[in-house]
Amino acid sequence: MYRPLPEQLKIMDSDIHGQGLFAIENISGGVCLGITHLHPSGELYRTPLGGFINHSDTPNCFILDSPVDSSLYTVRPIKEGEELTVYYRKYNV
Repeated sequence: MYRPLPEQLKIMDSDIHGQGLFAIENISGGVCLGITHLHPSGELYRTPLGGFINHSDTPNCFILDSPVDSSLYTVRPIKEGEELTVYYRKYNV
């Protein structure tokens, strides 16, 4: 069954900007949390997971691209209540 967000994440108000993704339980490092973007035929489509990730110069996650999609991975363990962030490279900050 499709889930717009992984079970361990929740959208909440962010101190960084607007709303963001927050861990509602501890998450290990190196975990794939799901697909953030699809890019068939050179187009770029953001998924619900990709729509709420805020930028940080010291991110705790990264987005790994493949020829057909991009997926969100944790860089290190994430603590319950911590906001997930990436270093933006697909958009201008």
